[in-house]
Amino acid sequence: MRPFSVGVYLSLTYAITAAYERVGGVTKFAGKTRPKLSTLSKYGSTGRDNSETVMPIDVAVDLDKAIGQPIVTAKMAEILGYDLVPKITVTRVARRLSEGDALDVMSEAMDFARALRDAISDGQVCRTDRMRIEREWFDLKHEIDEALINAGVLTTC
Repeated sequence: MRPFSVGVYLSLTYAITAAYERVGGVTKFAGKTRPKLSTLSKYGSTGRDNSETVMPIDVAVDLDKAIGQPIVTAKMAEILGYDLVPKITVTRVARRLSEGDALDVMSEAMDFARALRDAISDGQVCRTDRMRIEREWFDLKHEIDEALINAGVLTTC
């Protein structure tokens, strides 16, 4: 018997899907790692026929490297009860905090709120709802982190 619930493993699949979107799609990522497109597609699928298909660790590292952010690795750490803490200082140059940062955070926060509202609208949170909520959370967190870097609050990335 596996040590975690199906929902926990699905959250890893949602993180993979969010990472695919961030890299520009699974097709774009296919040229940056070893598995073929058809196999990569299975890693991001929540279909029952792919429930036993999991992304190998080296491919997860390739994906996180391609997007410049450890989305999949951070999800693995979270599942195990850890926070992923960066080792290096910010490699991207902070620019001046702007009104655009605030608007980006507000826009992503609204997308996240809409995902939550839509998920409860029919009284049942389904797999698609959970995937959208997690994707919107990743997008919101990315914008918040960027704003914190630009404000000089966050000094590691």
